[in-house]
Amino acid sequence: MRVVILSLIVAMAYSTVAAPRGRLVRNRGWGAPACTQVTGLPNLLISTDRARTFFGNPIPPPTASSGAVLAVEDVRGLIVAAADRVIHESRDAGCTWTARYNVSGAFQQPLRGVAAPGGRAWFWTQELLLGYDDDAGVVERPTPEAFVGFGVDAGNADHIRGVGASGQGLWDSADGGLGWRRIGLPLGFPILTAAVNPANIDHIVAVTTTGLFTSRDGGTTWAIVPDFSDGTNVCQVVFSPSDPNVVWMLVRRGTDFIFRSTDGGSRFEPLRLPSGVGDFCFRLIPHPRDANVLAMAAGGIFFIDAAARTINGTPCCGGATDDATFSPADAFTVYVFASPP
Repeated sequence: MRVVILSLIVAMAYSTVAAPRGRLVRNRGWGAPACTQVTGLPNLLISTDRARTFFGNPIPPPTASSGAVLAVEDVRGLIVAAADRVIHESRDAGCTWTARYNVSGAFQQPLRGVAAPGGRAWFWTQELLLGYDDDAGVVERPTPEAFVGFGVDAGNADHIRGVGASGQGLWDSADGGLGWRRIGLPLGFPILTAAVNPANIDHIVAVTTTGLFTSRDGGTTWAIVPDFSDGTNVCQVVFSPSDPNVVWMLVRRGTDFIFRSTDGGSRFEPLRLPSGVGDFCFRLIPHPRDANVLAMAAGGIFFIDAAARTINGTPCCGGATDDATFSPADAFTVYVFASPP
């Protein structure tokens, strides 16, 4: 069975990407990719002008590919990608890629990536965790139950937190998934999807069939989010890495499809954007430096600006855009993992 990650037919008009506020560059040892072609990973495309134009590998990607990609800030030029059952890495800002690990465990759910401190990263599905270490390689860890949310302690890459689909409490591991203990109190409803605050893994937003809930104490107490009595239309919830008070939510609800919270998920408001995307779900990628900006992998890369209340985007990549990540050094450079139709 092919691992499918959020491919869709985009039901909106494409428009030119709006000019960003300014080219934000951080001195983290990272630089722009010094290439005009990608070698070694056919699914990876790069834009250095914020998704106006792209370049990639001239070799067509295999039709069954799908995956996730993320940049590791702690190591200069390091980007890690999961393409189907293979973990790839690039150490030159995405220009050349090598296969690092072949996944042996079984999984059917889409892979998602979470960066961790110390040159680490985690890829996760409902059934499987893949821990990436810049030095030690990749380890596989089974999940104690189906996970619908996952987070990593900002100060300890081995301290990880899983949100189980059963809603019977959270799962905590202090040793990188070797051992697990259940923490918190049962929410009382199955959880459809959840987001874990990257700055504080005790802070969680959970989506159930009966609505939205937040916890700020590791699941010991839960507070209901008003105005959402049914979570079945919620596709994804994600925290902003630059401001953990900002939480984005994608809902299958016509024009009002993006909701945003500025108080850590206690209350959400629709952005009232000028166009919608119909009843589709796709990947949300919050900007790492600007809490007002959200990227969406939706048959191209689209940018939502909460301050301007605009949505602009560019079709690209010859098929479904499964995932994307920003360069840690340059807000104009975007890496996209794409699968052909």
